[in-house]
Amino acid sequence: MHRRLRFIAIFSFIFLLATATAPSLAAQQAAKKKLDLDRLYVYPRLEGRGAASREHRHEPKRTILLQPIRLLTSDGRYEDAQPAPSPDGKHVIFSRVEVERRGRRRLWIVAGSGGPPRPLTPPDFDWDCTRPSWSRDGQWIAFRASRAVNDSEYGGIWIMPASGGVPRQLTGKSPAEDDYYPQWFPDGRQLAVLRDVPGTESDVWVVGLDATARRLTAHPAFDGKSTISPDGRRIAFPSERSGARNLWIMPVAEGESAAQQFTFDGGRGPAWSPDGRWIAYGCPVDPRGFALCLKQVEGGPVIQVTDGSHNDFNPEWGPDGAWIAVAQGDDDAFGRIAVVDVGAITSAVTRTARSGEILFDSERDGNRDIYVMYANGSNVRRLTQTAGKGRMSWGPKWSPDRTRIAFFSNRDGVSEEGRPEEYEIYVMAADGTELRRLTQNQAVDREPSWSADGKEITFVSNRDGNYEIYVMSERGSDVRRLTNHHADDAAPRWSPEGTHISFVSRRDGPEFRIYVMNADGSGVRRLTDFPAGGHHWSPDGAKLVFDSRLLDGNWEVYVMDADGANVSRLTNHPKADARPKWSRDGTKIIFHSTRDGTSETELEDGSEYEIYIMDADGSNVRRLTFNRVFDGHPDW
Repeated sequence: MHRRLRFIAIFSFIFLLATATAPSLAAQQAAKKKLDLDRLYVYPRLEGRGAASREHRHEPKRTILLQPIRLLTSDGRYEDAQPAPSPDGKHVIFSRVEVERRGRRRLWIVAGSGGPPRPLTPPDFDWDCTRPSWSRDGQWIAFRASRAVNDSEYGGIWIMPASGGVPRQLTGKSPAEDDYYPQWFPDGRQLAVLRDVPGTESDVWVVGLDATARRLTAHPAFDGKSTISPDGRRIAFPSERSGARNLWIMPVAEGESAAQQFTFDGGRGPAWSPDGRWIAYGCPVDPRGFALCLKQVEGGPVIQVTDGSHNDFNPEWGPDGAWIAVAQGDDDAFGRIAVVDVGAITSAVTRTARSGEILFDSERDGNRDIYVMYANGSNVRRLTQTAGKGRMSWGPKWSPDRTRIAFFSNRDGVSEEGRPEEYEIYVMAADGTELRRLTQNQAVDREPSWSADGKEITFVSNRDGNYEIYVMSERGSDVRRLTNHHADDAAPRWSPEGTHISFVSRRDGPEFRIYVMNADGSGVRRLTDFPAGGHHWSPDGAKLVFDSRLLDGNWEVYVMDADGANVSRLTNHPKADARPKWSRDGTKIIFHSTRDGTSETELEDGSEYEIYIMDADGSNVRRLTFNRVFDGHPDW
């Protein structure tokens, strides 16, 4: 039988009050939680696809109880629920019913700053009104209405002007159109609704203003109230398709085949933040109650914002993303509308995550291109658009001040045979703009690396025959050759103090080994007597982290002193771990690996590389990217 999400808010007269002006115990608690905020930038994403995502997993959670929580309504004569802030944040609409009479619920409106509420639906509109939703332009309100008290019979979606007026029925004219929870798409011409069709579980549908409808979800399990991303391309909704009720995210165009499980410890009533980065929802804290929780759309820990003692439910964001309206209730049979300030958490998490942004290249959108993400794997953005078959942009490197990115690409080069083989060095701004080509050769120029002061760039080129190390100014001028050997030299890395350059070479055998030289190319010394490849200096210049098949023929991550002594193994996995990089504070190491892929693991096989992070001693390995294509060559 179908099940409906219902909310009957029940409250006691004992509640926690705090104000924005008075210093409180809650404010002191928030200050004590600062370290927790600072640590949020390195947590695993737990999303998955298909059968793998059906497994029950416990998510990392941080509890950060915020104050003030201010009340918009708190009248014991009424049960108030289902708040909906206006797009400008000046008003909040909600449903209200008298506790003693338990008659039909009406829509009321209250100022976002507080004050006496007033009725919104006409007094002669004899329907039970619930679940309001503002259109994005603030001109219209959609809501559910039913003839029966407390939704005991079927009902449908109605719309009315936000300023008041006569409602117009959109759906619900027959039991086959029993619709709940309208949510406006950004275009203002259609809504997502939850529809109960007799004999089936609830599913998400799209309804136009002309009442035409199409089904979005058709899973045999229950699906619940949806929320729509600000760009209208994705929806999030609770579903029991994994066994327990959790939140899922689904692209509207691709449909259910691309749906991904978003939470793994429960969730109800999701609400997408205005900036598209967060989803607020009710997370279960005991068999009867819910707390307000937040989670970043692209991954990260669950952040529990309230303690759940007042059963916080039906969250909806204010337009600036700094506050969330919730319905509250407990065991003494009355409800109220409250506002929870969350801006401190969202801005702090964003700030700490942004401070350690990771560059990488990926084939997730077809060609290989440059991307950037926060250090917890969230907020992935594409920086380059490399068009054409076989064209690629990869190997990104941050400038020391993190304002520029160097990389190599064959976007402009074509060999004499017509193949896109001529890689050149490029530089762009940190946001992907201001693209400049630095080298111009009918050869391969690749693997750029910035000097410590950002004034020079080393790179590899075969312009003189075999691969050698070169250096040029940050603008591509004054090119000088640093190595001159008949064997290939590659992968130059400037030391933090700028006096040395490490690189790999085949000059002492068929496989690459790590060498170091002075910044002018003199004083070449071999650091490893064994095969080794991708490597990176620690921030203090005292160590090098690198990949090697030293011990068992499998690629693993190792660390050694800058002089090649004291080699220590950091990873030990049957799949390939490679291309390690230190974080700028020296506490973490990122690398790419096939450890969770299905293919065999030769280093050259990049089909299922993903990016991982671990502590500098090799412990606490966490996965940051989740794709069935290449994500790799990270730079921090």
